[in-house]
Amino acid sequence: MRDRALALRDRALALRDRALALATAGYGASP
Repeated sequence: MRDRALALRDRALALRDRALALATAGYGASP
């Protein structure tokens, strides 16, 4: 059960980092 929770947390963090990267890239491209 704990391993599953850690996996979900890692996936959530990865998704958040990816979203932040996409957001910063979008803001950087927009004038």
